[in-house]
Amino acid sequence: MRVALAGLGTAAVRGHLPQLARLESTGQLTLVGASEPEPERRALVESLRPGLALFATTQEMLESVDSDVLIVATDPSAHADLVCLASRYGQHVVCEKPLALTREQYNRVATEVAPIGSVVAVHQFRHAATWRRIAPWARAARAAGLPFSLAVDIQRVRTDPLAAARWRDAADYGGMLADHGVHYFALGWTLSRRLDVLHAARVLQPGSERSSATVRIGSGRLEFSACAGAATSRNRLVLRVGQAALTWVDDTATASIAGARVTPLRRTGSLSDRRYTDSLYRPFYTELAAKLHDPRWRRRRTEEAATVGATLIAALEAAGLSTPTQNRARLRQG
Repeated sequence: MRVALAGLGTAAVRGHLPQLARLESTGQLTLVGASEPEPERRALVESLRPGLALFATTQEMLESVDSDVLIVATDPSAHADLVCLASRYGQHVVCEKPLALTREQYNRVATEVAPIGSVVAVHQFRHAATWRRIAPWARAARAAGLPFSLAVDIQRVRTDPLAAARWRDAADYGGMLADHGVHYFALGWTLSRRLDVLHAARVLQPGSERSSATVRIGSGRLEFSACAGAATSRNRLVLRVGQAALTWVDDTATASIAGARVTPLRRTGSLSDRRYTDSLYRPFYTELAAKLHDPRWRRRRTEEAATVGATLIAALEAAGLSTPTQNRARLRQG
């Protein structure tokens, strides 16, 4: 498998390049080129990967190298354009989240690329060990038609202190919904292939943002809330089925029934720790290398990318760019 990489920002340096190097060392793939318009970023990667073919534009790279897969790890405003470009060059596509930020971008991807069945979105949270323990309980509830809720609360002092680009802070880039919400929409997709946005809101103030969304997941609901500009950073995820609750707060997880703990606190990885979320690129790429050749797997991943992408667009459209005086927009009341 011959891979080309578009975008050499911090996501590429922290997540993609280390795992690509690991798979190269086992002979599972070859990184044949990388593109990045900023000379400083190209120079950094040249020092890390001497001899790697580097290009200023992705089109120049695709015209120059022989590749099977394009990994899109650029600023999100370029994702849709590059996904469509890669499709025209006959590439399978691996795209960082979010797939698109506007309805127009999403429609182009859905029309030009999704029918081909070759788009894999980088939704690595599903590989977290604690989620793999939680998810079967939600799937069992959904299969039995039992109501369940997945409550997610994200608190951040700032959006991503390690990121060089400031797209997460830009008002027209979707903020916490596009940066964090999309990961949990993707977890919702692992429980039910249909996701329906019932409500979304976004309130912006100087130095802070509060965003929320309610999404129907089969017989259950995802209640997502996030705050940038909080006093401390924290991730809290709680699955409730009847009187049972599975709670994952930062690096600890526990189970309780009717409020009484039934399992001891278990130490686990924390989704508020960027080093941990970066480590999840490893199982993501392991699965990709093993299964990309399988057309059924590619179709499922493309369906996931399309459904999660559409859910994010619906949430962004419902939330608008709210202010404290323009409170909240609703898709429909559920």
